[in-house]
Amino acid sequence: SLEALKEGKITDVFVKEGESVQKDQVIARIVNPDDEREIAEVKGQSKLVQARLAVLDAKRIYWLERYEEDKRLADKKVISRDEFQKTELSFRTLEEERDVLKAELAVLGEKLLGLEKERNEGVVTSPISGSVISDIQEKYGTFATKGKFLLTLASPEQRLEFFLAEEDYGRVDVGDPAKIKFYPLPNKTFRGRVVALKHYAEPVDKHGFKKNFIKVSIDVEDFPKGIRNGMTAKVRIKGRPVSLLNGIRRRIG
Repeated sequence: SLEALKEGKITDVFVKEGESVQKDQVIARIVNPDDEREIAEVKGQSKLVQARLAVLDAKRIYWLERYEEDKRLADKKVISRDEFQKTELSFRTLEEERDVLKAELAVLGEKLLGLEKERNEGVVTSPISGSVISDIQEKYGTFATKGKFLLTLASPEQRLEFFLAEEDYGRVDVGDPAKIKFYPLPNKTFRGRVVALKHYAEPVDKHGFKKNFIKVSIDVEDFPKGIRNGMTAKVRIKGRPVSLLNGIRRRIG
């Protein structure tokens, strides 16, 4: 399931339900008007600073030549040291003004990079190669809040995913065998094997309480035809046994 990473208007949708997508393919675009306005302002400020810097760069050519010439004349005592120091002061002042503008331009550049990075979070890409199994077209033109559900992608791999209670995490390993019963096929049992356990827990609302679960992936042998994404299954994994103390605690709970 893909969610919006930022808030804004969904201005473009490039896929339809049932279409195949490749990993990193652009699926949709979310635009925040405030971001676009701020980017335009920073770009405008940068152009003004660049124009002022260009003027000073042009002046620098003259003042550098003047400075070097007056220094040569002062060394030969053709002009006084006071005259040379006036030229030197003008040249140094010009250099300081250029340094200030360069620093301002660098700050604006960093700010623009940050804003454009934030804007790129509105470009929704596919994290896997697979197919679109929900209709994102209906969300075109709507406003998306951060974390809003956008669409579901299905991997071509025939896998089953489910949430494992965190207290059972240490009892299950990659490679453990599993037996699966799909609710639409109650009289058939399928075999499988644990192929992945997520390295982080996810909070899930269960009976009004938040509880941590770990997502587990199982490869299913002879994956049955007719089973669709989102259907329910019962999974029994042959892992390490629960301790006597833990078993008593669970019965009490």
